[in-house]
Amino acid sequence: MATTAEPQVSGVLSTGVESRSHRPQVRWSWDDRDCVSGLTMVTALACTAAAAMAIFGLPPVDLHRPLHYLGVMDPLCGMTRAVRLLALGHVQRAVEYNPASLLLGTLGAVILVRAGIGWAKGRWLRVEVHPSPLTLTAMAMLIGLLWAHQQTHAALLMHT
Repeated sequence: MATTAEPQVSGVLSTGVESRSHRPQVRWSWDDRDCVSGLTMVTALACTAAAAMAIFGLPPVDLHRPLHYLGVMDPLCGMTRAVRLLALGHVQRAVEYNPASLLLGTLGAVILVRAGIGWAKGRWLRVEVHPSPLTLTAMAMLIGLLWAHQQTHAALLMHT
């Protein structure tokens, strides 16, 4: 199939005037090629790594940042263990190590389903999200809350 410059089917989810809206603008379209093939491949590799960790265990190398040894946690602390636990089906334990692992796992699953549909149908869903300043502020606050949560669980996260 030839690649077209214009998407054949598209939609926009938005409200109000663009500059005044507090909601993110979401655009979607169907294309003849995967415009984010790099993201698709990275996601496939990450899911393969999660499956490998479920089978073989955690990597034998230390993935911690230097401040971790001083007791300073960050939003990604515990993510490797959490992703492995998700791959094993232990959702509650995964959330204990890092609540964001559910979001990461869900996003990975959505990207892989999108890829499967794209490869099967030859049509690729493209989704563009343009967050509003309010959305970006809320995301920053959620990351701050995750950071604080991870810090309160430092004893668990420092245990190997």
